[in-house]
Amino acid sequence: VMQPKQPLDFFEINPMDITLAEDTHYFSYLKDCPAASRVQLGDGRILLSQQPDGRYGVIVLDAFSSDAIPAHLLTREALAMYLAKLAPQGLLLIHTTNRHIDLWPLLAAQASALGAVAYGQFFEAPPEQSLQSSSYWVMVAPAQANAAPVLAGMQGWQKLVDEGDRPWTDQYVNLLPYFKVLR
Repeated sequence: VMQPKQPLDFFEINPMDITLAEDTHYFSYLKDCPAASRVQLGDGRILLSQQPDGRYGVIVLDAFSSDAIPAHLLTREALAMYLAKLAPQGLLLIHTTNRHIDLWPLLAAQASALGAVAYGQFFEAPPEQSLQSSSYWVMVAPAQANAAPVLAGMQGWQKLVDEGDRPWTDQYVNLLPYFKVLR
């Protein structure tokens, strides 16, 4: 639960999403949020890189549910930067729901390459909740101790094991092995 004046940063690349989020005729989440929220327009990786290291207790990355995968957000360099922005006990949460791409093996390889740990969780929407969708999430922790409180408090997280997939870098991305049809 967010506390009053606790900082909460949103980085959004689509100006229309910001316009809709700030329009209280449709949504009141930002207005009602007790935290000191700020919404910044631009590429999340670039904007986050401009923030001080150690600033965030949690970083939530939610950019992969459409058919397009912004690969630059998942390279080893990007993940290393996200981990640097975390406070000592911080966690990175990545929403990986996608109809065509399975990002879990990639994120297992990325975490392993960075000396971090990764866990996956499938959250099934209750059938009676027609406006909710099931979703897939990955938690990346710089150290096992960071993940321990979440693992103790929430069942269903499974450790993602690096099966030797080649990590993506800013110079190398190969989406083909992660298409669900091919796995």
